[in-house]
Amino acid sequence: MTTEVNMRESALPRQRFALQPTALRASPGKLVGRGDEERREGGVEKLTEDIKEEKEHKRHTPTMRRRSHMCKIGNQEECQTAPFVPGHNLVGEGFDVVRMQRTGAYVTDMLTFLTPTNSCTLCENPLMEDQLQKLPAAVLDWRAYSKCSLAISSSAFTSVSSVAESSSSSVENKWEVGLDLAGFRLPSIPPLNSEFLRHAQSLPQEYTANTIIQYRQFINTYGTHYIRQVRLGGRLKRLTSIRSCLATLSKVSVSQVQNCLSVGLKVGFGFLDASVAGGSCTKVFNNQVSVSGYSYSYMHHITEVSGGNGWLGEASMTRNDSDGFNSWLAALKEEPDIVSYSLVPLHTLVEDRNISQNLQATITRYIIEKGLSKNKNRPHCGWSQPNISPDCCPYNVGRGRLSVTVIRAWGLKGDPVGRTEGYVKLWYDGQYKRTRWIRSNSPHWNSWYDFGNVNTRQRFKLEVWDKDVWHDDNLGGCSIYLRAGNHRHSCSLRKGGGFEFSYRLRCDSRLTGPQCMSYWSHP
Repeated sequence: MTTEVNMRESALPRQRFALQPTALRASPGKLVGRGDEERREGGVEKLTEDIKEEKEHKRHTPTMRRRSHMCKIGNQEECQTAPFVPGHNLVGEGFDVVRMQRTGAYVTDMLTFLTPTNSCTLCENPLMEDQLQKLPAAVLDWRAYSKCSLAISSSAFTSVSSVAESSSSSVENKWEVGLDLAGFRLPSIPPLNSEFLRHAQSLPQEYTANTIIQYRQFINTYGTHYIRQVRLGGRLKRLTSIRSCLATLSKVSVSQVQNCLSVGLKVGFGFLDASVAGGSCTKVFNNQVSVSGYSYSYMHHITEVSGGNGWLGEASMTRNDSDGFNSWLAALKEEPDIVSYSLVPLHTLVEDRNISQNLQATITRYIIEKGLSKNKNRPHCGWSQPNISPDCCPYNVGRGRLSVTVIRAWGLKGDPVGRTEGYVKLWYDGQYKRTRWIRSNSPHWNSWYDFGNVNTRQRFKLEVWDKDVWHDDNLGGCSIYLRAGNHRHSCSLRKGGGFEFSYRLRCDSRLTGPQCMSYWSHP
């Protein structure tokens, strides 16, 4: 079981970049490309309207004005001196949708800022005291908004595939676009990085078992898609893996852990008063559980911080510890990172039809081969068991399933004359069982009994009796502590002879040891 806590500073330097047919544009917030994939709310038709409106707007507006900042055309000297807008190089990078990672290899040109007339676009950045900053030549539009949006959310997952699927929540479009997995095809091509262009043009026209290796190497370098649109800001992501069975034994539920971690972060970052973090959450924050005298940690945290000044995301969960957090927020204006993004398949950038189709086929095959299969089914623990939770974890130690076979007896002396009419009584954990009676001094019962789920720390008692007309006679018996596993045991009787039985004690899931008192991490 994993619990994920996300905190998103969704749009501090919120910028919008739009790609021209031969250009990309940037700023801390949102990058939008012409020919970009469908937007969730409007699809391709909506995008076409947006582009048309932008064209009309530019036709009648000599300078771009967004809120309180303006853009102008700068000369060569101004362009050389001005810095780039923050985050200008966060679009146009390759992306691998199987690993959900940026590749570090750029497919579009985001470094060129001078036009053929040795001019560039300079824009005021309201987040940095209206400093003039330049845009890459490829950028069509740039917007910065000073509105800050903060959110803390948490989610619980029960499988690796569901955690991996949650990583794609930052993707604003359906990345299957243009692949054989589904959807739309968007052929618009932004200006390409020269190295990417050379590599793509060197791919073979033929698509065979030998040439597919070169296409796979291309994917290894650039990924399967490229980032066409981004929203910039910062993100803190804390992934917590929970040893759910240890948590269950400690009487801590996953929902309780999820709630306490969310509250703890809000306290640490100064959103809530520290008084709300005590009480039932103390056990969660201590992260310790004792089972049979041994102490275990049942949570492990991995924290990822995107954007800002190198803050590691560490903060107390029981008091206001927000200095590092606030410093990180302030740094996002100058050092933003990607918060959400849209993707386009790489093959749409290749003009050669054969190579484009070959690359498309390779990307499709790669995703199918390497992608995690979705398995949203909860674990199946067999028939309902009283000590087992829906996640197949034991509620208590010292529990197991017991079955007993009363095998035989010998040398019974129940009656002075004639044969003994013997039977056996069994007691365990409040349950009583009894065999049938057999007229023999050496009876063979071979009777099997299921005691079900039992407390393993009690004594097991058996007695052999002789059936009589008025009062049955107790011939003797024995009482033993059981041990996990399969065992055969014999007992002597006080009136002579003896009897034999076997039993099987199987510890509940995740329990081990002679009396099922120890936690076992493997099912």
